[in-house]
Amino acid sequence: MANISEGYVCIDSNDKDLLSDLKEKISSENQIFNYGGPADIMDGSVDGTDYIEVMFTSEWSCDSAWSFFENLIENQNYPLRESLLNSNIEGREYKEDENGDNEIAKRIFKKPGKETFS
Repeated sequence: MANISEGYVCIDSNDKDLLSDLKEKISSENQIFNYGGPADIMDGSVDGTDYIEVMFTSEWSCDSAWSFFENLIENQNYPLRESLLNSNIEGREYKEDENGDNEIAKRIFKKPGKETFS
């Protein structure tokens, strides 16, 4: 369907409470992460750093997903804001090319300590 965009995001953090909260929020954000079906959320740990990876679908583009994280970072009342601010976030948006294959259309990064994506 042309109105569905596929996305991927990985959040690295040593704060298990943050990752648990994000999993819950991502699961409940129907139009942002679950437009074409439920988001696929996986978690793990590499070299002592915990992470969650999310494969999801959004309507038209993944911009609302990136805004979701930016809005949480900007929210001074979010109790896990400092942990989110200190996390590493990497995301990708995939679009279908003329052959029907998915290719990366957009990449976003947020390094620890930064408030915005680049």
